[in-house]
Amino acid sequence: MKPPHRPKPDTAPLQWATTQNNLGSAYSDLPTGDRAANLQLAIACYEAALTVWKPDTAPLDWAATQNNLGSAYSNLPTGDRAANLQQAIDCYKATLTVWKQDTAPLYWAITQNNLGNAYSDLPTGDRAANLQQAIACYEAALTVWKPDTAPLDWAMTQNNLGSAYLYLPTGDRAANLQLAIACYEAALTVRKRDTAPLQWAMTQNNLGNAYKNLPTGDRTANLQLAINCYKAALTVWKPDTAPLDWAMTQNNLGLAYSDLPTGDRTANLQLAINCYKAALTVWKQDTAPLQWAATQNNLGNAYLYLPTGDRAANLQLAIACYEAALTVRKPDTAPLDWAMTQNNLGSAYSDLPTGDRAANLQLAIACYEAALTVWKPDTAPLDWAMTQNNLGLAYSDLPTGDRTANLQLAINCYKAALTVWKPDTAPLDWAMTQNNLGLAYSDLPTGDRAANLQQAIDCYEAALTVWKQDTAPLQWAATQNNLGSAYSDLPTGAANLQLAIACYEAALTVWKQELFPLECLQTARNWANLEFNQGHWQEALQQYQVAIEAIEQSRRGALSEERRQQIVKESIYIYENAIQAAINLKDIPTALEIVERVRAKRLVDLLATADLYQNGDIPEPVRQYLQKLNDLDDQIAQKRGELGNDSRETKPDGMKTRQLRAATEVSEDIAQLEQQKAVILDQLSNLDEVVAKLRQVQPPKLADFIPLLQDSPGAAILSFYTTDDDTHIFILRHGETVPTCFTCQGQGYKTLQLWLRETWATPYISNKTQWVAQMPATLAELSRRLEIDRLIAEQLQGLNELILIPHLFLHQIPFAALPVSGGSPLAPLKRGEPESGSPLAPLQKGGTGLKSPFLRGIMGDRTPADPP
Repeated sequence: MKPPHRPKPDTAPLQWATTQNNLGSAYSDLPTGDRAANLQLAIACYEAALTVWKPDTAPLDWAATQNNLGSAYSNLPTGDRAANLQQAIDCYKATLTVWKQDTAPLYWAITQNNLGNAYSDLPTGDRAANLQQAIACYEAALTVWKPDTAPLDWAMTQNNLGSAYLYLPTGDRAANLQLAIACYEAALTVRKRDTAPLQWAMTQNNLGNAYKNLPTGDRTANLQLAINCYKAALTVWKPDTAPLDWAMTQNNLGLAYSDLPTGDRTANLQLAINCYKAALTVWKQDTAPLQWAATQNNLGNAYLYLPTGDRAANLQLAIACYEAALTVRKPDTAPLDWAMTQNNLGSAYSDLPTGDRAANLQLAIACYEAALTVWKPDTAPLDWAMTQNNLGLAYSDLPTGDRTANLQLAINCYKAALTVWKPDTAPLDWAMTQNNLGLAYSDLPTGDRAANLQQAIDCYEAALTVWKQDTAPLQWAATQNNLGSAYSDLPTGAANLQLAIACYEAALTVWKQELFPLECLQTARNWANLEFNQGHWQEALQQYQVAIEAIEQSRRGALSEERRQQIVKESIYIYENAIQAAINLKDIPTALEIVERVRAKRLVDLLATADLYQNGDIPEPVRQYLQKLNDLDDQIAQKRGELGNDSRETKPDGMKTRQLRAATEVSEDIAQLEQQKAVILDQLSNLDEVVAKLRQVQPPKLADFIPLLQDSPGAAILSFYTTDDDTHIFILRHGETVPTCFTCQGQGYKTLQLWLRETWATPYISNKTQWVAQMPATLAELSRRLEIDRLIAEQLQGLNELILIPHLFLHQIPFAALPVSGGSPLAPLKRGEPESGSPLAPLQKGGTGLKSPFLRGIMGDRTPADPP
């Protein structure tokens, strides 16, 4: 048998060229082996064929091989991508010099589609111009391919045309995306899940991308449509059969959940996190580094904005994700992605609540400055402006270094951002930066104070031309508060104070203590301080009482004892000023109620529920109710946290709608949760009334004290309270409904309480011999400081029994041993043996005896080591 005839280029050139073309097609379609190597062999075959086939002698074969060669270059996964695609474009254009719409319409349409794909994928040059070329090619192909005559090709080209519109960076973005949606939906009239599942899934994913990016219409509805599309695609794409497509769609689904402006923000971000983690089970750093890095960045964003859980832990996870992404994203190979991740990493360090604050902010500054080496105002103006604003925030918050220099740097950054962000093109970003700039001017410690504050006022008022109560209530309220503080700090003018009050009042229409306790506390405190400094005691007291309600809401929402104590420490002067305002108004009942309110809240914090039962053995039904209450408190804190997180996010998508809906939804949710708590507290009260009351303490009222004295004629309650300046003794006598106040002027926290710590508490612990030796002198000095003689003469005549409620270190003092006139010690009388006319102690002076009332229990709060 003769061997088969093998065509040779010199003996059978046409057959040889045909075989080379066919061999190239075989290599192109080979599903196994090294894809790049196969395509390189295909390219060699096609180029060999073209040494024989020429456009003037074999135009149709030459055109077909040019088209095939273009496809091989288009699909080549290695080498210079831009150069490969340019080669493909040249091949397709060559083909179209032969294949014409009127003579070879089907082949012409195929090549137009292929040429459109090459332009769509071209990574260099003018992106908009390339996509416009692609659109022209796809639309040309669709003049031939029709849904009734070539449905599969028509659907394919509709899908491709949709993708070109999806990524078109110029023109009307919403109109482009609407065109993309129309193309994808047209393709889906042909591509069905049961007949073309892979193509159907691809188009569903693409349609999801279009809805996800649509800037107009109902943002929630658009994202929900996107989510539905991605979920549809995932019914076909599975991790074991189409892992890369499955991972891509999981990532896209995560992005949609991340941006969803309504619903449970925490739940949405947790779903996003699950999607990103799923994608990362396929996309690995060594096999799909670019996709892996992008998903790490997205996962970091989800942790960055997660409003619940351990904030520090979430941010540490975000930092780990961003740093992972940066092992792939480099400034020389992926500069834009590298800059974006640097900016995100800077935001995570800026928000990190633990560790060295200055060091964290220095790291943030380094990240932002790194991003700005890539993002420039002429090439990436929006990203550059965003990073300038973020850099300004970092400098504003920096606690170390030259404060003036830091704030000047911040001001420069904000001004730079405002050269890009304008009220007509980026109103929300412009308003945010104006507010930030106002804060920097307000805090500036040097220069002309009045001029700086006027600059701040101008910035806040500019921001308020954009931020409105009905469209951006959280930002509007924050800026009203800031504006009020600027007016309040202006050195002159009663009109300025009235403007400040109007701003605070406006802010409090949004900052309700049920929803925003910390913000309500800040604004009510600012307003109250202004009134207090002006001597407007009634107005000051009213706003301090609002602030006190907010403090206690904040404490209830705090998830740790440490945080509760921090809130108290930062706010203790509010109680003191409220007490002083009430005293100045001669409203002693209110002053006493506030004093005991402080005590009641602190006492509850100190009483661990387990301590109320022997060996901490809580009955199981009680334990279950307490767990339910803890869970509800956590849910309420999470709801409030979601609103706070919305005001931190600076992404334009969704912010406008998220706040409007979230504020209403969260308010309703919290009301429902509080109702559930009330039901559980009622049920718990049936089992253990004491524990139930400790979980929901009501502020004490004066009426609660009066029954303590009803069976004790000649008795009185003495409640001590030390402020920074004075110590007040509130006296409520049997049969009276209005207490009086005795003030030991100048005996404030430092002069009295810290003196007691040094002369009484510390020696008792360290040197009891010294303590005993100096006891008479210490008690005599304390009696002098508390003006015991005057107290007896003015307030305690006719009493024979006292109930003392000390404050801080006074709790450790044996009041019955305090000497009065002449230095005689006090000896408490036994109950039932009072001597008429004996207030505190017998005196041996001039034959007149002043005697001590019986001390029926000394109640007080734990003595702290440091100021409360």
